[in-house]
Amino acid sequence: MADLWHTASMRKPIILIVLFCAALGGPVLAEEPAPATSTGVTAAPSDPAQAPAAAATATASADATKATADAAAEARAKETDKRLRNQGYKPAVRNGVTYYCRNQPQLGSHFETRVCSTPEDLERMALDSKEVTEKMQFIRTQQAK
Repeated sequence: MADLWHTASMRKPIILIVLFCAALGGPVLAEEPAPATSTGVTAAPSDPAQAPAAAATATASADATKATADAAAEARAKETDKRLRNQGYKPAVRNGVTYYCRNQPQLGSHFETRVCSTPEDLERMALDSKEVTEKMQFIRTQQAK
């Protein structure tokens, strides 16, 4: 019975160490390459009379692309705000940067600590946690075979 107790009590620190290592190394591995964007450079028209029309067309298409990108970014920001508020976070602005904060219980204490992070950091942590969970489940299923 003593061996069973010792084995079960050692699993928790090992799991915590694995999660900690994954949280530290995950952001480095999880970075996605930036999507390719057009530079807005167009070929010069051969007729000088067409130059103003070509410039106006390029400007109009660039404005439309920017408006579409701004609308998409605003929609993502609203969706993120709603999701984080449902998870108990409250927005706080510091130096022009929006952080989401919530009080979390401190391990070994009855006091709570206020934890604040940017939406990008919170999303990255959630993805890292999900990835670690999937890896641990995969390892466990491989050991069961």
